[in-house]
Amino acid sequence: MSSKPAAKPAFTVKGADPSKDTAPAPARTASTSGQKIVMLGEMDISKFRLGTELKKGNNGDKYVELFYNDSRFTYEVCKLPNYARCPFKAGPYKNKETGQEQGSGWNIQVEITQEQLANYNEFETWLIEGCKKFMHEAFPPKNKSAPPITEAEFARNFNSLVRGADVEKGYAPQIRMAVQHEPVDANGNPRTMPKIFKAHLKENLNTGKKGITKPIAGTINDLDRGSAIVPVAALSRGVYFGGTGWGIKMPLSTAYVLTNCASSNGPSVDTSGVEIFDEETPEDDNVQVKRQRVEEPFAGGDQFEDGLNEAQALLTSSA
Repeated sequence: MSSKPAAKPAFTVKGADPSKDTAPAPARTASTSGQKIVMLGEMDISKFRLGTELKKGNNGDKYVELFYNDSRFTYEVCKLPNYARCPFKAGPYKNKETGQEQGSGWNIQVEITQEQLANYNEFETWLIEGCKKFMHEAFPPKNKSAPPITEAEFARNFNSLVRGADVEKGYAPQIRMAVQHEPVDANGNPRTMPKIFKAHLKENLNTGKKGITKPIAGTINDLDRGSAIVPVAALSRGVYFGGTGWGIKMPLSTAYVLTNCASSNGPSVDTSGVEIFDEETPEDDNVQVKRQRVEEPFAGGDQFEDGLNEAQALLTSSA
């Protein structure tokens, strides 16, 4: 009787003994491989579909499934070599009136066009209308004497992910994406982190076409104020109903950060009268005075190697 050979590990480290490896598993990273990605602004509302029943979530909330073209709803804001702007650094959501942080979850705002805003508003209108049949089950009266929720109250409790342009402050329309920032939950289980890649946008001197340098792994700390990014967001579970209202959560799944296209709101230094030599600047000019780093980027290896292969595939498909 023959026995099957033992399965080989996904990767090995020279000199390591797999039987004695007690290190925790690396955090999972999001993947959109094989998923249907729709461009924001080109969504066909007739392709959205809601589930038929309200389900119970793990956190005491309720949800109903949501599909686009019979798949997980996944959208992109733009395609390389185009990019979108992030007016604010990724971080906790802040109350508009008080400025106080709301909860521990992170978000990022991404600028979109007026046409994309109109398309998403059309989707949210469809979503509110389609979810009315679940409102009494999702939000039952708190006691026997309390009246049932009305359609107007149900609509007011909806948490929109988009914001219109603010002409006075100079802000373009924006869409909000959730950003997972904790690789491990309270129980020690790995969470799915977004895949972040950094690159420079350049022009091919021979063809005149724009392209990017070979992507390298980045972190969520690279989602800074004024960043130029190419993001993909994917639906988390479905339409949620809970104590903070109801809506959908679209976590950032993958993003390219074009670091040489970031904008700055502060004044710049005039270097027009200074000769700039064709020489790389050393990391540390003086070994006695080290540069202090507030945020140390992740310097891991194997966790992102598969992601870099996927990045090349995404770049090829967008060409």
